[in-house]
Amino acid sequence: MHFPAHLFIPLTCGFVYVVGALCLKRAADHGAGVWRATFVTNLTMAVGFLPMWLLGGQSHPWTDFWQPALTGLLFTLAQLLIYLAISRGDVSVTTPVMGTKSILVAVIASALFAVKIPVSWWWAAGLCAVAVLLLGWNGGNAASRVGMTIFLATASATT
Repeated sequence: MHFPAHLFIPLTCGFVYVVGALCLKRAADHGAGVWRATFVTNLTMAVGFLPMWLLGGQSHPWTDFWQPALTGLLFTLAQLLIYLAISRGDVSVTTPVMGTKSILVAVIASALFAVKIPVSWWWAAGLCAVAVLLLGWNGGNAASRVGMTIFLATASATT
């Protein structure tokens, strides 16, 4: 059976995300704080994308500056929330909750643009919710930690 190469991109991204989340969790367990992780990550991205200035492009008026500023603020907020979820909770709960972002996009698209969502997507959303519940169930112990993890990850996904 032959699989198209482009199907391996989301699979690779999924693995890289989980490895990154586990590394962040390990760093938090060894004393690296959420603010430090956010700072180092954003500094790395800034240095990595700095050469893009040399490519040029169209200049935009200063009256449009609020759009990238708001996007950057929301991105940083979402990043802080996910780092908090990873450092204070379980990666096994955080990762599936973050996986519901595609479902959130479908819900928002259907609400704002009247796009019809296939029934299979709603089944997928329900299965994700059941998976999160099963991953978080431990006989009643540490329920607040799981609840806080789900809350922070959901807040990050919706930001």
